[in-house]
Amino acid sequence: MLKLKNIIKTIGNKKIIDNLSYDFYPGEIYAITGASGGGKSTLLKIINFLSPADSGQVILDDQELTLKNINVYRPQIGMVFQNFNLFQNMTVLENVASGLIYALKFSKKEAFELATSYIKKLKLEHKLYDNISNLSGGEKQRVAIARSLVMKPKILLCDEPTSALDPNNVSSVAGLLKGFITHDMIAIIVTHETIFAGMVATKILKMENGHLNGIE
Repeated sequence: MLKLKNIIKTIGNKKIIDNLSYDFYPGEIYAITGASGGGKSTLLKIINFLSPADSGQVILDDQELTLKNINVYRPQIGMVFQNFNLFQNMTVLENVASGLIYALKFSKKEAFELATSYIKKLKLEHKLYDNISNLSGGEKQRVAIARSLVMKPKILLCDEPTSALDPNNVSSVAGLLKGFITHDMIAIIVTHETIFAGMVATKILKMENGHLNGIE
């Protein structure tokens, strides 16, 4: 379980997140909606310590995450960025395998074998050796998802994963995420698209006035 306790975050003179507490449970896909600038993406950055909270606690399986220990837990927290954040000078295979090699210390052979299996599941095997710069937006998003999922994280964070996609790819990404989230994984997806939220989520939340409120 992931617990957020009394999280406060101020940016400039504005308190973006105001004493927020919420429990996230394995096996659930949470979609966080709300107005732009309301703190949705900031909350993801707090969870993975890209932008730590001013105060409060992030607790994963009864262990508080801190700046001192976050590097130990970071491989357990997958992140799919809005702009994909892929290595442009690498192939699809190299991108998906990169975390296995550099974070989990897999051999290149083991990493490539596991990465290939995920790439095939996402129906991108014909792009295995293509450079990232040659891919469409939808293909890049699938590579970004594969790179996170291959690490078998406890938590998967997605920041606006459909923002650059056409309607067909939006539906495809929803299906992929639902198909890959396991009973022991927590998925938290920030999105401004209510239709996508309804497609993918088991629980829909709204970020409002610095708090998370349940919609369904």
